[in-house]
Order: sequence, then C-alpha cells, then structure tokens
Amino acid sequence: MLYKINKILKNAKELKILAKSIAKIIRKNCLIYLKGQLGSGKTTFAKYFISALGYKGLVKSPSYNIVEYYELEEKNVYHFDFYRIRNSKDLYFIGWKDFLCNKSIIIVEWPEKGGNLMPNPNLEIIFNILYSKNTIKRSIEIIQLKKLKKNKNILSIV
Repeated sequence: MLYKINKILKNAKELKILAKSIAKIIRKNCLIYLKGQLGSGKTTFAKYFISALGYKGLVKSPSYNIVEYYELEEKNVYHFDFYRIRNSKDLYFIGWKDFLCNKSIIIVEWPEKGGNLMPNPNLEIIFNILYSKNTIKRSIEIIQLKKLKKNKNILSIV
C-alpha cells in the first residue's frame, strides 16, 4: 500500500466532488476496485467518475450486462459489475484477461467475485453506509496500491 485515506461524505454532492478529484489524478491505464454493500454508492460513484473523465452521454449501470464501455477522447473506460458473477471461471467467458491487456481505465464493482483472477488495482475504494438518527452518511476508504499520474497520489485530493 502506498497511501490510504478515509472520508465521511454527507451527501451525493460530496461523492460527486470526490469522484471528480480522483478523475484528475488517475492515469490512462488504471484499475479501480469498488467494494461495499448494496446501496453504498459504488455505481453512483462510477457514474460521477466517468462523467468527470469527460463522457457526455448517459452512464448506465452494468448490473445486467456485466460491462459497459465508454469511449472518450484520450482514453477508454470499461465499467464492470461482477455482482452476478457466480465464480471466477465466469470471467473467462467475458474475456476478462483481454480487458486487462488494454490501455484503458477499468472500474470493477464487486471485484471479490473474481477471486484469484483479479490483479492488484491502482486504487481500491471501500464504501460503507453510516446510519445515525436522522441521516445517512457514507464512509469512504481509498487505498492507493500502485502509481497514478506522475507526481500525483490520493493525498492530493484531501
């Protein structure tokens, strides 16, 4: 692990700001894992992140298609959702290793479903829901495991 930060987010606006900040520091080929329970903000974060990278169209959830592809001016983005993957062998059928050879940004929700076929990511973002009397907040843990853009790291987004 290179760096690790924790943030408490009060609302979707703060999640959007975080996604935009992270989009500024990632490189063209980057693997990002999104972990957390259902409804914790993984897909919403991915939508904000892909939009922050410059995608102008509708960002869809890949829950039923397993993967959604977004072509941008300088880079391509693949957004995976492995929630419906039964075991790591299913990844062979979708060509997972071929995607990893691409010079693209790859976002994976539920990466733990991929088992030992999952390489170490550049970033791992863990989402948790925090319930209190009248509010719901999100606890976000961001772990940088590999280099991002030259001279950039997650500490620059705090």
